[in-house]
Amino acid sequence: MLVKTRVDGQIVKIDFVEGQAVHAGDVLAEIDARPYEAQRDLAVATKLKTRRVDNARLDFERASRLGDDRFRHHPGPGTGEGHGRAFRRQASG
Repeated sequence: MLVKTRVDGQIVKIDFVEGQAVHAGDVLAEIDARPYEAQRDLAVATKLKTRRVDNARLDFERASRLGDDRFRHHPGPGTGEGHGRAFRRQASG
């Protein structure tokens, strides 16, 4: 009898004994599922991260079109532009 596997992996359990009659579709062995589960978990996490980045990009674009100033670049301390704005506020205030 020829037995073919569908996937590669470390065998963790054998479900037959030598000489036992087996039928098509019977489970003969169990492989370690952890490498496949890790690949699945990584794919799910990557998909979630991509979705979050896409949503953030859409939110930014939507806010930019609406003129929402919260998402625009505001130079802070340490940049010439930021210092000039702070100086103008102090001088006028």
